[in-house]
Amino acid sequence: MTFRVARIEAVSRYLTGLTTPFLLTATLMAMTSPLSHAQSNPENSGNREQQLQLVQMKGCASCHGTKGQGNPSMKGPKLAGQNKAELIAKLKAYRAGERNNPTMAMMAYNLSDEDINTLAEYFSQFQ
Repeated sequence: MTFRVARIEAVSRYLTGLTTPFLLTATLMAMTSPLSHAQSNPENSGNREQQLQLVQMKGCASCHGTKGQGNPSMKGPKLAGQNKAELIAKLKAYRAGERNNPTMAMMAYNLSDEDINTLAEYFSQFQ
């Protein structure tokens, strides 16, 4: 069994156990969204409005909030207050399958390095 098939099966088992339809919908939308590279990578990553659009398009806000405040009802931890380098390392580890969280593995799987940089920069701005 390949790593990708094993990951898909693990995610499928996890999603089957979810009771929150919104989380399932947001996760599936983020995974299958046909966003173009230009849409998902704002030219000016310093523009907070464009960063927020990326946060919303990628589904981050549903669990982590629009300012990284977290969402206990969705079991989404607080990201605000973490430094940019730490957030980048975590997202890349989720994307590579080195951190064990099926939801985050799915969410990070389709993130480009530029997306990761933009998201980390955005969330690191808050306390």
